[in-house]
Amino acid sequence: MKKSVALYDRAESGIFLAPDAVTTSGVLLSWDPPVRVAQEEKNEKLLPTVLELLDVAGQVVPHPTDFSNIGSSLYRLAGCKDWRSFAKKAKYCAIRSDESELTLTPGYWDGRGFNTPKGVQRIGIPISCPPQQFLRALDEVLNAEPPT
Repeated sequence: MKKSVALYDRAESGIFLAPDAVTTSGVLLSWDPPVRVAQEEKNEKLLPTVLELLDVAGQVVPHPTDFSNIGSSLYRLAGCKDWRSFAKKAKYCAIRSDESELTLTPGYWDGRGFNTPKGVQRIGIPISCPPQQFLRALDEVLNAEPPT
């Protein structure tokens, strides 16, 4: 089963990650616990943190009846009052894993959420890659222009 982690790079306040979960109705969403990695710690801590969160990703959780607080622990960890103020200053990447590979996929803020348009460039790297290879791939994905 593929598992995924949502990564949000907010340059001034760090990199925020949350494991994805699936609701009992089949909806994929970011779930707790969110984690912050400081920019100055990303060389040592980011890849191990991603791999730890992938281990807990994929939980089946109750389908919410109220989506207004989904993600609140993530944006509060960043010191933001709501999702929109958190997301509009973030770059987004979904990190999915299978047995041997990490696939990094960018998403682009459209004013309501992060979307991945058709034709977007995904990058696959070995799950056992060195941290610097992961960071180079992540930088490429986070700085890619949306396809036209």
